[in-house]
Order: sequence, then C-alpha cells, then structure tokens
Amino acid sequence: MAASSACRPLLSSPCKTLRLPPAADVLVELRRTLSAWPRGQDGFFVLGCVGSVTAVDVRTAAPDALSTEGHKVHCLRECLEIISLSGTVDAEGGTHLHGVFSRSDGSVLGGHVMNDGPMTVFTTAELFLASSGDEIYRRELDPRSGYEELVVVAKGEE
Repeated sequence: MAASSACRPLLSSPCKTLRLPPAADVLVELRRTLSAWPRGQDGFFVLGCVGSVTAVDVRTAAPDALSTEGHKVHCLRECLEIISLSGTVDAEGGTHLHGVFSRSDGSVLGGHVMNDGPMTVFTTAELFLASSGDEIYRRELDPRSGYEELVVVAKGEE
C-alpha cells in the first residue's frame, strides 16, 4: 500500500535527544541544553524521558482543590525508574516538569519535580526534547495561582 500524500511528519519542530550518564543531574543538563542548543534558547518542551534516578524531589498536589496549601514534598533517595517526565524549560532556565517514578516494589509516586532539588541519574536518562521554533517561553507571576506560570510569546512580538 502506497503512503498517502496527506501524511506529514508527526513532529516538524526542531528536536533533540539527550542521553545522560550515571550521576548526571537532569535539571542541570536541561539548563545546559538551553544555552548549547540554538533552537532551545527560547525555551523548549520535554516530550518524555526514560531511565532511572537515585534522587529526586517531587511535590504532590494539595489535598484541597481550592487551595495551594498542603502540598507535600517527597525527597526520594532510592533507585527509581522514570516512568514519565514531561514539561517545559523557559528561556531563563526555569523548569516546570511533572514526573512519575516507580520503586522496586512497583509502587509509584508522581507530581511536580522541584526546580531546586536534585534529579540524579542512576544508570541512564534518555530525554526527548523539542522546540516550537516560533515561540519564546517565559514565566510570570500569576496572582491567581501564586506561582510563576508559563507565558508563551510569539517571536517578533517580544
């Protein structure tokens, strides 16, 4: 069966794949990629990641949907598989990442990966990154959430 002419690449954005070795810090390497990857300097998004870590700080959701109070930060210091990791890295190196990590017993914990914590690679981390090429990612305080939230600016309108 011939391929349809209507078929287009799934992702036409500039992409990059990183393979990080043991003891590398994922957050440090994402910030380094921002400055080293010309298409990443405006910010980029993390499409996914597989691998393992020995340290990561994860904040779980507040128990009350109407409040930002009550978040719990879990400082995990054990061998964990990275089940999922996605989010954004803004033009200043700020990250907003969510991850899911599994323990040796198969239990999982997921949430917001803390910007200021470690995310230390155990055996490997394979990251899949992309940049829109047409947008700049910034963060500004949103008084409604109380957090620095993503602001997407079209290139040429900054």
